Amino acid sequence: MENCRKVDIECNKWFQRRILQDVAEQTVVINPAYPPLEYGELDESFEYPYAREPHPRYKKRGAVPAFDMIKFSINTHRGCFGGCSFCAINAHQGKFIASRSRESILREVDLITKMDGFAGTITDLGGPSANMYNMRGRDQSRCQKCARASCLTPKICDNMDTHHKEILELYREVRNHPKVKHLFIGSGVRYDMLLQETDDAELRRDHEEYARELIDYHVSGRLKVAPEHTSDEVLKLMRKPSFTLFHKFKEFFDDECKRIGKRQQIIPYFISSHPGCTEADMAELALETKQLGFQLEQVQDFTPTPMTIATEMFYSELSPDGKPLYVAKTPEQKKSQRQFFFWYIPENRPQIRATLERLKLGKIGRLLLSRSAKAEGKEFFPSKERESNAEYREREQQKREQRSVTIVPKKVGEKGRWENSARRERRAAQFGNASGNNERRDFHANRDRRDFNKNRSNRDFNNGRNNGGNRGGNKNTPPVQFSSRRRGK
Repeated sequence: MENCRKVDIECNKWFQRRILQDVAEQTVVINPAYPPLEYGELDESFEYPYAREPHPRYKKRGAVPAFDMIKFSINTHRGCFGGCSFCAINAHQGKFIASRSRESILREVDLITKMDGFAGTITDLGGPSANMYNMRGRDQSRCQKCARASCLTPKICDNMDTHHKEILELYREVRNHPKVKHLFIGSGVRYDMLLQETDDAELRRDHEEYARELIDYHVSGRLKVAPEHTSDEVLKLMRKPSFTLFHKFKEFFDDECKRIGKRQQIIPYFISSHPGCTEADMAELALETKQLGFQLEQVQDFTPTPMTIATEMFYSELSPDGKPLYVAKTPEQKKSQRQFFFWYIPENRPQIRATLERLKLGKIGRLLLSRSAKAEGKEFFPSKERESNAEYREREQQKREQRSVTIVPKKVGEKGRWENSARRERRAAQFGNASGNNERRDFHANRDRRDFNKNRSNRDFNNGRNNGGNRGGNKNTPPVQFSSRRRGK
């Protein structure tokens, strides 16, 4: 976990340092990224004469659904300063936004309108997040010193300029193109920026103008957003804003759709089995989404992704501050959480009822499984209650801590691993008893290893390490050193 936090910190810097980790007789090297590109420097890489077609080897397999989805879409920028803990974008694109120039994007619009099969609809104009085009800190010197993982959580940085004027002007120019009938935004929208708490009246008008124009002209029928969860504790681990912001945005969305006379939907994305998420958290998620009128479709089970802090939480079963963390790992644990997404399927109701009874969540169970609660005006939103009622918030925190004592396994053994019966059974079935484990360690100890350094002395490697191509890092800054222990020692 400590090593991953160092990587996470370096990935979020303007000027990064080279990262070194000794592993046995070798050294793993992570080179620093280049400093962020300025506005327009991205144009060249996007304007090579690409074929804009799948590779010919796919022709015999028929149509490629993923290509059909992006065929008439345009990428406006790279990078994302959201900093979600489960997302690897900050590791391979960075948190600082690199935007294409307006002229480059309009040239691609002209190119797309001449493509075979174009019927007048551009399916997306965005990036990792739809509404971050050409956004950056007001004071760049502050950004160059900052190592904060997210510019949006737990609170939007006061140095971040969240004006949407440039992206709005771009939408209007593309929308007014003579060959473009519809411009839709398919990328996810960061609605927390649109609901930013600020005393700047002009900024609030800017956010409202963007939200209204987005809903009025650029929704194909469904607008994608990603609240990811409803539990405040899980959202903190995800580095996502409170779910109460989603309530506010949905109210605005519904009111605006009613005003313009369009039947449009908002489609939220959610994740189950994220590190720190429990069955009780998923029960709350099911209840809140049901009362908001959703039968969820866009959902996924947490999948560990390399170079993310959430994956380290999954593996180590520790929070970033070192506290024990419940993690659903077995198929049974994951299925038990995932079933709450689909509370409306009759086959799932008996198991959901049994789970709620075991967790002693009677109030949630009565409302979630009732077919008449909404008609009777009975509702309960835990996220709103936590925000407005300090006594309820404290009581729920105490219950959560009590449950964690029960479900988080205890630390045992010389290695200080968390005792987990399911893991122990899997390892016993895979490797046998203790003697089998010893044989496995001996196998690794005696296995011939490739000597990657046989044609290069250690001194040559160190010289190259210190002098060769430091890219964006400060050449006078020493590299980051990691600790590492070989497995079995």
